[in-house]
Amino acid sequence: FRIGSDDRNNTLKCFGPGFANDPVYKGDTVRFLQDFAKACAKDVQTLKDAGIKVSMWGLSNEPNVSHSIYSTFKYFTADDYVSSYYYTAKAIRETDKNILLISDTEHGFPGKIATGMHRPEVAALVDAYVVHTVGWDSESVNGVNKRIRDELPFRPWFQNEYEYLSGGATPERCLNTVQHLMNSFQLAENPTWYWIHALKPFKNAEASGYSL
Repeated sequence: FRIGSDDRNNTLKCFGPGFANDPVYKGDTVRFLQDFAKACAKDVQTLKDAGIKVSMWGLSNEPNVSHSIYSTFKYFTADDYVSSYYYTAKAIRETDKNILLISDTEHGFPGKIATGMHRPEVAALVDAYVVHTVGWDSESVNGVNKRIRDELPFRPWFQNEYEYLSGGATPERCLNTVQHLMNSFQLAENPTWYWIHALKPFKNAEASGYSL
């Protein structure tokens, strides 16, 4: 079963078609989001009870996309995302005040949470902006940093999805990765930096571009 990027059912139930006729919530979006937030907080508590430390939390990966090749979940509007983030991040904060709350893992700029940062109650629940810079040139760090600092209230920011999606490893890519790391830490003062798929098996067909 594959879901297309425009399938309105591939979103949080309260934002999908027919929610007004839902037999339980009867169109009450706030009630649904409060229950959803409790479920997210319960997931965190379950991990903690099992002895697993939860260091950071964010609402959905790439909330702007709906892929057909793996499980995804899309927020079709920024308002939907901000509302969902507010209720869930609040519940996570109440569960553990030491968890770093991040938003919103889109490409190059946290566009969805940006629309809500003028609201004090939302801004108070954003500890760091997180973006994706998948295989980007190392010089792009400067542009991302400038836009975030120019357009948003100050928060630390970092990228958490770096990889080369096609082709094999090259000396140029190795150098670019090192420079991306250096620019991120030194010029943009990012607190951390993440590969994705770095530990894929080296014998996989795509491993040369993905893995260490």
